[in-house]
Amino acid sequence: MRFKALSVTLNIMLSSKYSTLPNAFISRMARPVLVGLVLALAMGCGELSDSTYEIELADHLTLYGAKMYGAYWCPHCATQKELFKGAADRLPYVECDPNGANAQPELCQAKAIRAYPTWEIDGEFYEGARSPGRLAQLTGFEASVDQDRGFADQFLLNESSPANQ
Repeated sequence: MRFKALSVTLNIMLSSKYSTLPNAFISRMARPVLVGLVLALAMGCGELSDSTYEIELADHLTLYGAKMYGAYWCPHCATQKELFKGAADRLPYVECDPNGANAQPELCQAKAIRAYPTWEIDGEFYEGARSPGRLAQLTGFEASVDQDRGFADQFLLNESSPANQ
């Protein structure tokens, strides 16, 4: 789907009817350069596709039996989900607010959840947002690290901060 949209964009860019560039510029030699540039930009743009790492980790957390307890109005829960980019909907999320979608407030009360988000992993509770790298460590997940995840782990949620202990 993304390549079809890219192809349409390239055709419009390169056709003399719609282009603001002079015809001399869009020559046989310039077209491949423009095509390569647009493709390189599209392939490197994180908005066009989900990160494979975050998808695999979210699926792993679900299979592992981890749970993220939160509330739909919680800004820290939103931050946690943003760290998973397009894979946020794959997280093993439990809604604790009775007004939220698919709410399970009884489960949250039974687990004595007192802060959002709270992660439950192997019977241990971790309050606050956790970096994907820390969640991977806590559950034994191993995969290749991409640049975006490394930035989030290093700067957004420092592993040595009290929130990640």
